[in-house]
Amino acid sequence: MKPIDLMIRLQAFAQQFRLTPTLLRRHPRNNRGFSLIEILIAVAIFASSLLFIFPSIRKSENEIKKTLRTLQALNRTLYSHSRIQNKVYRLALKTNLQKSSYWVEVKTPLADTPAPDEESTESPEEASPPIEETSPFFQKDTNFFQTQDLPNGLYFEWMDNLAESDTIYITYDPQLLTHQIQIFLRKGSEFTWTLSFNPIVGELEIMEGENEAS
Repeated sequence: MKPIDLMIRLQAFAQQFRLTPTLLRRHPRNNRGFSLIEILIAVAIFASSLLFIFPSIRKSENEIKKTLRTLQALNRTLYSHSRIQNKVYRLALKTNLQKSSYWVEVKTPLADTPAPDEESTESPEEASPPIEETSPFFQKDTNFFQTQDLPNGLYFEWMDNLAESDTIYITYDPQLLTHQIQIFLRKGSEFTWTLSFNPIVGELEIMEGENEAS
């Protein structure tokens, strides 16, 4: 083979390799994967979104746990006070989708209510008893606390949807003239807890979902 023929073949061979990348670039890059930069950007966006989501979820969980612990402690406290002080207490739970709340009441029979003293010089402003009248025989007892509202999104609900009253009462009687009551504590339509109050022994059973204790 002449040198000139060999040179021509080598040039043709080199030209073939130079055209291959060009031809490849003319085809659509349909099968191209994600680049490292694109992956890092997607990860950064996802991580930044979690920074906003996780705190709100954690705050909601903490509020729910705090409410359940408060109700458990209050249930034991009212049970103990009823037996020690020989008084009838009741825990009132207001059922309202927009704003549920709860408070404590104490039984004060009308026969035990002292008549007003006509000779008393004490002004109404000076006499500030820690109770507020709510019924002829029960009055709010603010010695425990004022009316407490549930965190936003939480609300009480009767297990019996046919209940006429919008307030649930759990009675703590030293003579044990009371009964077990079950209610729902809901967080919108996402979460539900069944609260089973047993004021006879001062216990509160908390179950996830809609359950009926035996």
